[in-house]
Parts: sequence; C-alpha cells; structure tokens
Amino acid sequence: MQAADRALCLKSIIKTAARRHAALAVFMARLSDVHEPAGMHVNVSLRAGVGGAPVFYAGTQDLSPSPVMAAFLGGLQV
Repeated sequence: MQAADRALCLKSIIKTAARRHAALAVFMARLSDVHEPAGMHVNVSLRAGVGGAPVFYAGTQDLSPSPVMAAFLGGLQV
C-alpha cells in the first residue's frame, strides 16, 4: 500500500510540473515501442462492509452510477 501511495504522489508531482511548463504528462501503459498502448486497466469493486451490498451500483434500471461511484470517478481525474 505504501508503494502505491508513493507512486500516486510521484505521478501527481510529475503532472503538476508538466502543467507548469505547458506540457501534459500521461501515464498510459506502453508494453512495446512498436505497438500502440495496450489499454491496461484495473477493475475495482467496493462493498459496504464485509459481505455488504456493492456501493458503486445505484440499483436503477438504467444502470446509472451511485453517488459514491460518481465521487470515486471524480477522484480518479486528479
């Protein structure tokens, strides 16, 4: 967990420095110098307590995100 925290902090510092120099820092997975990025991703689920209900699912028929998921996604935009 500490390594992940440090990586996120470093990513934030690099993005901030890039913005200050009118540049954009991007951290897309690139497994090859020849091919386009592979679109690596991470799946995340969150439940309310042990064995609780999923908090990202709003339970609506149109499958819209819950307020918790909307806030989570907004946090990823940093």
